[in-house]
Amino acid sequence: MEHEGMVSIWLGKCSDIKDLQHYLQVNYSKFGDYLNSKFEMDFKFECFDEDLKEINFIERDSDSFSDIIKDQSFSENIISDYSKKFIDKLDREYNSIILLYDFNYDGCIKEANGDNVYVKFVGSFKYIKMNNI
Repeated sequence: MEHEGMVSIWLGKCSDIKDLQHYLQVNYSKFGDYLNSKFEMDFKFECFDEDLKEINFIERDSDSFSDIIKDQSFSENIISDYSKKFIDKLDREYNSIILLYDFNYDGCIKEANGDNVYVKFVGSFKYIKMNNI
């Protein structure tokens, strides 16, 4: 699912940042084996590059995609690609966002609910890395 220049985005609703972090937390067995996060298990994919993950919990709920993503890396060109396919108004209010850069999720699972977190896959979009980043 690695794909340079693509970002896969999930929107979420949770009570606080700790619930979101817990949902995304990976663990290791006593033998050092990688144990998938609840997020990875819910959306049926193996590990991803943690360095290319960006999450944000927003203190207020919003039903505007551009409002939720505005403080994220590369937001301007992600919004541009998003707006070619969808309207800005979302189906419900969200307060968190998960972005996996250089990752192209196939969308086989659209949403998951559990562990005090509701998460919906929005899609995979093009983004352009800046030379100095």
